[in-house]
Amino acid sequence: MDKIEVAQDEVVPIDGIALGVQGLKIAFVNVFGVAHDDGTWTLIDAGIPFSASRIKSWAQQHFGRSPNAIVLTHGHFDHVSSARELAEDWDVPVYAHRLEFPYLRGEKEYPAPNWAAGGGAMPLMSPTLPRGPIDLGERLCALPEEGNDLRLAELPGWTLLHTPGHTPGHVSFYRASDRTLLVGDAFCTTKPESFFAANF
Repeated sequence: MDKIEVAQDEVVPIDGIALGVQGLKIAFVNVFGVAHDDGTWTLIDAGIPFSASRIKSWAQQHFGRSPNAIVLTHGHFDHVSSARELAEDWDVPVYAHRLEFPYLRGEKEYPAPNWAAGGGAMPLMSPTLPRGPIDLGERLCALPEEGNDLRLAELPGWTLLHTPGHTPGHVSFYRASDRTLLVGDAFCTTKPESFFAANF
């Protein structure tokens, strides 16, 4: 893949989302850092290709250390492309729902998108976007899938919600204490006629 140039003004910190939750907008996608009471933190999603250095710089500025894990909402290229590089640099696991594993182990690419869905620029551009697969190798670990209280030790205080539709194994994260919900691509609050100009 050719290098994707993202202008510095397209990389915007999103501060004060909720207690202990910071974000970073890179072009048209967000990554989140969730700080925990024990001083650790978790990265939610891993951005577009060639964004690892920007994510690492932002992480160092906001958290001062490596995360305890990377947790993916799903395996589309704009949420996972820097995951392997970051996981290897930080020596951490990458968690995803088991239904995403074929796309994250290099076995399968996502189905072709419906370019006629919804209107706007994003569906029209969707056939040109990468569909994978990528291979996260031995770093890939499964999120818990069974039981009434789905929690991950590396993300204390948050419940995992299987929210399929966008992809088979799409997940969201909910913190009941303040009703904070991180939804990945489970829904979008804009109709991005120009996705680079949209404010997320």
